[in-house]
Amino acid sequence: YLTEDKLAQFFANTKVAVVDNLYQPNLIKIAQQLGIKVWLDVESANENETVWDRYVKMGINGLQTDKPKELISYLKKHGRTAKMN
Repeated sequence: YLTEDKLAQFFANTKVAVVDNLYQPNLIKIAQQLGIKVWLDVESANENETVWDRYVKMGINGLQTDKPKELISYLKKHGRTAKMN
């Protein structure tokens, strides 16, 4: 089980620029506080605006999708750019 302490220790000992598959807000915050970008792979048959909205609201830096046109439309509709940070 990945805890906040284990994640912080890993990042302290390993040079990392981007991580994937951190879905817990507390772990996303730790990574970003250390200057590490969080990109999530949300590709699935059930991928939709509700899924994107949940993770964008968590402050992630990017999303990997099978639906790029729909994601770009979602981002524009919500006043965000298609280029996340």
